[in-house]
Amino acid sequence: MRFCAGQDDRATGDCVLHRGREQLVRQRTMLVNALRAHLAEFGMVAAQGLRNVGELIAIVRDDGDTRLPDVARQVLQVLAAQLEQIEAGDCSAGEAADGLAQDERGQSAAGEHSGIGRSSPRRLPRR
Repeated sequence: MRFCAGQDDRATGDCVLHRGREQLVRQRTMLVNALRAHLAEFGMVAAQGLRNVGELIAIVRDDGDTRLPDVARQVLQVLAAQLEQIEAGDCSAGEAADGLAQDERGQSAAGEHSGIGRSSPRRLPRR
């Protein structure tokens, strides 16, 4: 059995950051699609795009809006809360990724690019 050097902690952390952000974006998309689909059943729609989902969330939060049954409103409020929480997490992960990109640009000029060099995994020839 052959072994090769693993990634250093920084490179592994970078991968976790990118995979985590990717997962948050997927979850956000699923929640937006679910919210749109459930509200469309009651005839409430908004224009395409993530920026227009706020209109639907406002409908869900408005207790005076009688177009939505109370049971549905309770479930949709949970979805809206999850969506807002993911938005907050995605923003902080995005800021971290932006900072990482700036760090890598600075390091690549110095020849210390993360993931490239002695600590990166190497492919071994097949037999």
